Amino acid sequence: MHVGEAAEGQFRIGPHTDFGTVTILDREPGAGGLQVWTEQDGWEDAPWDPEALTINTGDLLERWSGGRWRSNRHRVLPPQQAHPDEDLVSLVYFYEADHDTVVTPLEPPVGRVGGLEPVVSGEFIKERLDAITVG
Repeated sequence: MHVGEAAEGQFRIGPHTDFGTVTILDREPGAGGLQVWTEQDGWEDAPWDPEALTINTGDLLERWSGGRWRSNRHRVLPPQQAHPDEDLVSLVYFYEADHDTVVTPLEPPVGRVGGLEPVVSGEFIKERLDAITVG
């Protein structure tokens, strides 16, 4: 199904971090695929290997690890003009802690940031969802 040319600044999925612990993706390659943000290079295409899965660390795991494992900012581009009918399919699995799990951040030297307060998993994720709710 052809849906027309993408508008300037349009995304399949806009820039974001995942809220929970771990996201596992079995991706297809494509011209409008997954990009990741790095401080050194800005936005770049995420590496793709047909024999590998892509793993994203979420905001809750970043906190749990005391900032040792960073939540990665990513986005998904729309099809490029040369591939207007591209239909990427990804199998995505979001792993989350139980809703009532108390997450106590690791302190240094294992964690990189000290003094973070424990959070309840479900409340932590709800705060992030509430922050993006329109209306």
